[in-house]
Amino acid sequence: VGKYDLEVLTQPRLNLENIEIGQSSTTTIEIPSTGNLVITKPLETISTLFVKEENNWEFVTNLNDKQTETLTLLPGQYQIVLRQKQSTQTKQTKSKEFIIESGQTTTVLIENK
Repeated sequence: VGKYDLEVLTQPRLNLENIEIGQSSTTTIEIPSTGNLVITKPLETISTLFVKEENNWEFVTNLNDKQTETLTLLPGQYQIVLRQKQSTQTKQTKSKEFIIESGQTTTVLIENK
């Protein structure tokens, strides 16, 4: 019984604050349906995924080295920032923004240029 802050282990994390739990009752919380992201990127890249929260880009996860990767994400506006592993100049960094919608698959193709 009381008020609790909840952290739901989704990607990105979903934080729910001041959820009231009453005695001998059921408290229902709603979690948005996820969407899927399929990323195709050049090999040998360092890449990171961010989500837009209140006009700020918040870190979600570092992506792996695979050329194609699939993630399950909460709905929202996202950005991938990446560069070639051997690159040492920030001007060679690329970014791509996209939106994830519930129940939809979004495909992002990042080409070498």
